[in-house]
Amino acid sequence: MHIQEINERIEELQDALVIDTELKKTRFTPGERICINQEIASLYDHQRYLLLEKPLKEVFVYRVPESIEKKLKQLK
Repeated sequence: MHIQEINERIEELQDALVIDTELKKTRFTPGERICINQEIASLYDHQRYLLLEKPLKEVFVYRVPESIEKKLKQLK
């Protein structure tokens, strides 16, 4: 992933959490929200690697499960 793609994905995930909170739809369970935040953390880690601030072997890699990805796509 490139920096721009990472930034777009972080924004998408953060927007989903904000929408879910503001609309009080509780589309995501607490565990799913944790998974979304884990992916955000993973993306920030990858970003630090691309900016030469962190070695690749220390990068935390995580993607939300497909079930959560489907819910994210429904928000669009």
